[in-house]
Amino acid sequence: MTGDLNLPPRHRLPANVHDRIRTTVLAGIRRPAPSWQNRARPPLAVAAGVAVLAVGVGIVVQSATEGPGGGPGPTRPPSSTLQPPPLDPAAAAVDLDRCWAQLQQSGKAGSVSARETWVPVFAVTEFGRTMTAARAAGKPLFCETTRTTVTVSDPNATPGYARGTSTAAMLVSADGGIGGVVGPDWRSMVFLTVAPSGASEQTEAFIKDGLFVAFTQMATGTKARFTVRQTEPGHPERPIYEGDVSTPAGPGETVAGQSHPELNLPAPAAALVATTDRPIPDPDLSDKGRFLAECIANSDSAVVDPQLWEAVTITGTAPYRAVLARAGQEAVGCSMQGNRTDRNDPNVITPHYTFTPPFVGLKADRPVQFVVWQMIGTENAQAVLGLLRPDVASMELDGPDLDATPVPIESGAFAFTAPAPRDGGPLPELTVVLRNAAGAEIYRGPVSP
Repeated sequence: MTGDLNLPPRHRLPANVHDRIRTTVLAGIRRPAPSWQNRARPPLAVAAGVAVLAVGVGIVVQSATEGPGGGPGPTRPPSSTLQPPPLDPAAAAVDLDRCWAQLQQSGKAGSVSARETWVPVFAVTEFGRTMTAARAAGKPLFCETTRTTVTVSDPNATPGYARGTSTAAMLVSADGGIGGVVGPDWRSMVFLTVAPSGASEQTEAFIKDGLFVAFTQMATGTKARFTVRQTEPGHPERPIYEGDVSTPAGPGETVAGQSHPELNLPAPAAALVATTDRPIPDPDLSDKGRFLAECIANSDSAVVDPQLWEAVTITGTAPYRAVLARAGQEAVGCSMQGNRTDRNDPNVITPHYTFTPPFVGLKADRPVQFVVWQMIGTENAQAVLGLLRPDVASMELDGPDLDATPVPIESGAFAFTAPAPRDGGPLPELTVVLRNAAGAEIYRGPVSP
């Protein structure tokens, strides 16, 4: 059960939180231009160490430093030249064995060289994805594994090189892992993914021995496009894109402030194997479960192991809805935002779906373990969803001009709607009061502590 609350729009965010809303963590992400209805809304951003939901969608005001399942986070050295981490031969062997097993099970092992000829070069893990760059009898081969899936490139496929280079993608997985070959003179590079909606994300690639690995959080379906640009290690360069979405450079064109032009990168051949090799739960056919599946399938995000996300609570009505989901110690929000895209017919509403970057490492000692704010309404409404510690039995909102308003708790989670800031103003100030089963107050403070 969820609540829809009519809260006074003049509430203000506490100063200590407002000061954190400064710079965007995922600075490489650019969303397409908003609909005419919302064009004046500026982006929201948060300071380093705080997960971001890009451009006017919402924010998670909590630190996220651990990786999936409580393990290490993304391998991102503090340098403009990304060197792969030292190879762990035993871990690489386990992943390559998984890939080999699926080639055998699919009857495709005969189309590649024997497993004993596979030599790992490096491996990178980022947000639940591990891409191992290897050579099979000398041919480049890429093996990506997640908690439930295996994806293997075709080492015999003809590379589709970027114009005038020997750089090509050999594998693009459904969850945003990219592996390929790189020209010998390319010491560093940036990779840009433009999702079907026009949203784009720039990321740096890991390079070693003529192979590269990159990860994107943008959807990589058949309508996505990719570009690459050679860069100079240690040389600061302006972003690829101008405005909201990148435009590929023309033949021989180099944008001022860049050392090399941006080049279209042809999509690679289909993966030799892309399959689920670990057990997954049965689909959740409840209303919130169906909406979560719909939201994931239609968002611009590349979602890792989508079947592992469990819908916990939901708020709003179509076309303005938001759901909170979790997988172990990870939590996310996914929302539908209806946009009026036809100036001549305000009744035409196009839904836009947003899956937030996962927050990892829920803190059991915090009464409010996780909070996500997401835009869900044409009248600047926001969904506020979160997870609570198990000993929290009741929750209510309190504050100036606001009588104590109970908030239903469902499976240790809450969800309600509140006014969004107008004209770039601060988020509403919301004070929550949490009590245990005996009625004793255990927390009073901001909803995003």
